[in-house]
Amino acid sequence: FNTPEAVAGLQFLLDLVDVHKVAPSGVEAMGVYDVIGNFHSHRTSIGFGGPYEIGRITRYVKSGQLAEAFYPVIAPFPHVEGQKGASYASASGFVVFKQNDKEKRDAVMEFAKFLTNKENTALLESLIYLTARKSVNELLFQNDDYLNEQAQTFARIMDETGMEFFGSQSFPWSEISKFFTSSMEGAFGKTKTAQEALDSFVTEANRALSYY
Repeated sequence: FNTPEAVAGLQFLLDLVDVHKVAPSGVEAMGVYDVIGNFHSHRTSIGFGGPYEIGRITRYVKSGQLAEAFYPVIAPFPHVEGQKGASYASASGFVVFKQNDKEKRDAVMEFAKFLTNKENTALLESLIYLTARKSVNELLFQNDDYLNEQAQTFARIMDETGMEFFGSQSFPWSEISKFFTSSMEGAFGKTKTAQEALDSFVTEANRALSYY
């Protein structure tokens, strides 16, 4: 985490705020919805989120939470030239717990397959959602050129740069994330340099891991 490449990456983000003046200051005190709120109100031109953000904008306009509709485009995360980018997708689904009764198990499995078939998943179109299934996205928004284009863009990005979101299940990220948050707050709050922030995180994380 504190390699020269990582430090340079963090410094790039800090410079977007302090040098280039293209990102809002005070981000160390913002939550994700504060950040996306800046995007919705046109105080920033890029917002962090997923393809569901398109649906959220439409629903916010209909509910009166947002005064004006606009039509963002999906783009992959930027990355260093010569390095492959990374895009993360999380998904929800259904879990069938162990069931010794074969008849019950078969019935539940049949129901789960019904819930997740392409036709029912495609009903997400009514919520203006895209899905993580390329085959379903191809069925969505056939009568809406804008949304159809974004669905295809999302599928292409995930094909090219998609990665598992959660990483190792054995790594105690929940115990270590607080140190990362603290380091980022120090860097963006200008109490630590990029190097100091990441060095601090590595020290604290390694100490926590030694007890794990």
